[in-house]
Amino acid sequence: ADATSEGSAMLTGVLLTIGGTFMQSVQYAYEEKMLTGETPAPPWLLIGMEGVFGSLLTFFVVYPAAAVMPGPNNGVFEDLDNTLAQLQDNPTLVALSVVFCVSVFALNSMSI
Repeated sequence: ADATSEGSAMLTGVLLTIGGTFMQSVQYAYEEKMLTGETPAPPWLLIGMEGVFGSLLTFFVVYPAAAVMPGPNNGVFEDLDNTLAQLQDNPTLVALSVVFCVSVFALNSMSI
């Protein structure tokens, strides 16, 4: 790999990290506003809303976008059929996915 592509990859990584940190700070500020505003939302409702909207965003924006972006996975960035086939054939992968979901739920539950 040449220095230009390494520098470009490093810049991309730094920008993604900064962007992710910014989005997380916006989320925390919004949560605080929702919990302490004029009509405060119950914490569990807020957690549920985050989960529902996150899932909707993933299924209707992220997956379709990843399915048309070029990449190494059957010519696209993410092939949902391939992902589902891997989950069907690998119980360890299913278990790890469940552990991830439970971990995210625990993190969101404890951060409220």
